[in-house]
Amino acid sequence: MSADKAPAVTKAAPAVRVTRMRAAGVVTEISDTTLKIERKVKDKAETMEFALEKPVAKIKAGDKVKVSYIIKDDKYVAARVSEDVSQKVVKKLRGYP
Repeated sequence: MSADKAPAVTKAAPAVRVTRMRAAGVVTEISDTTLKIERKVKDKAETMEFALEKPVAKIKAGDKVKVSYIIKDDKYVAARVSEDVSQKVVKKLRGYP
């Protein structure tokens, strides 16, 4: 009897899950490639700098924004930047008192 070898089983590498984080603050500086915001953490002002993969339209210095970002090569990379609209404005637009 000859011993049959079992076929080698190859497993696909598990998909790398990228964790998205969020930050909100006021834009202090913006260009086509970078975005800087200032936010308050425990009554201290903190400046965060993000790399932009594409230019952001309709956002300018002084705007309140929300940034969804990932860490890539030890840099914060903005995945999405949106204007931060307060809940009072949303309720007013929807007709709530």
